[in-house]
Amino acid sequence: MIDMKSLLEYQEIDAEFTEFDKKLKNTETRRQMNQRKRVYKAAHDRLSQLEQSGRVKGDRISDLEKQYASLTEDMEDLEKDISYYSECSDEELDADEIKQMVVDAERIYESIVSVKKSISQLKAEFSEDAKNMKALLLKLKTSRAEFEELKVQYEKEVALGDEDVKSFEKRLKDAEKKLPAEIVSEYKRIKTLKPNPVALFKDSRCSGCNMQLPSNTAASISASDKPYFCENCGRILVLPQE
Repeated sequence: MIDMKSLLEYQEIDAEFTEFDKKLKNTETRRQMNQRKRVYKAAHDRLSQLEQSGRVKGDRISDLEKQYASLTEDMEDLEKDISYYSECSDEELDADEIKQMVVDAERIYESIVSVKKSISQLKAEFSEDAKNMKALLLKLKTSRAEFEELKVQYEKEVALGDEDVKSFEKRLKDAEKKLPAEIVSEYKRIKTLKPNPVALFKDSRCSGCNMQLPSNTAASISASDKPYFCENCGRILVLPQE
């Protein structure tokens, strides 16, 4: 027959240890560490986005400047042609050709204005991105330094709890010795799935999931020399101690 008292004591020690470890690892210092880590990651991700955007904008500015230079050359060539025609006699002038030159001049001029405006806008955005990147780099440096400082403090806090951790580990080990290896193995397996692997069978119900079980369950638990599991939640069932 399973030593139910020892099994419940084992779970009680394990639950105390779990709660202690949770508090030890989730102090205000650790919360602040995680907050700094989130700030660092957000700044790093944003910096990466700006760097990528900067490369795209830089390439776009380069292309537009080449386009601007080409349009300027076209305008200069057209101005030379217009200058030539201005010196010609009326008989030498071609009205259709002059009309087309005027249309071309307007088109090139509008294109030059549009490209120049785009270059100016992109350069302004590029300059703003550069300022933002500088601020992000400072935030990265600051949050990293704060994280490292908090990490040292947190490690000291954890170190202060080492003796308590060792005490809990010894109590658990001593409690394990009172139980069959099979029981301990099943307990640890169930714990990976749900808290409190051991449940009381009381008033025909499993205290773990509150499921009502057959009336002969108590007799089956008492007679079994192996773990008896709740058919609903899978916890190890034990009877209340008298």
